[in-house]
Amino acid sequence: MSVLSAGTLPGFETAEKIARFIELPRGWHYGRGVPPSRDIARDALRILFRASLLGFKETDAFAGADGEIQVTAYHGPFYLEFTVDPDEGVRFVREDGDEETARIPNLSLAQALSILDDTWADVCRSLGLSTAATTTRESGGFKISLSSIPKMVQASLPSNMIVEYEPA
Repeated sequence: MSVLSAGTLPGFETAEKIARFIELPRGWHYGRGVPPSRDIARDALRILFRASLLGFKETDAFAGADGEIQVTAYHGPFYLEFTVDPDEGVRFVREDGDEETARIPNLSLAQALSILDDTWADVCRSLGLSTAATTTRESGGFKISLSSIPKMVQASLPSNMIVEYEPA
């Protein structure tokens, strides 16, 4: 029995798809087409995992004939496209609704991940999740004190393993 499945982890199906791309045979695309390298697949997975962790629940991936992988993420009217290319770094396209609002070529992976983080902040703002009405501006607004945090937290893991965490 598998603990992880497409229903339990956002982006799981897309991750499996990316992993299968490296198994494509040479000539897979009408007689031409090379499979992406493991490095390209790794970078595509990093983009996918960041998008999933941020909260993008709709994702997809596509293999390109020249060994590139395109990762897409959607949230409402926001559409993001990151193409990890073996020769040109990462290309980024963003659409808001039906309008293309950004197109940036030759990014490093770190730059692409930063753009992804910034775009998620835009998504949150558009949903009203980060506004003056929802932000605590004073420390007096917090109701928890450090003395109320347990000194040791235990978590049960598979195979009856116990992990202990003790804050510094």
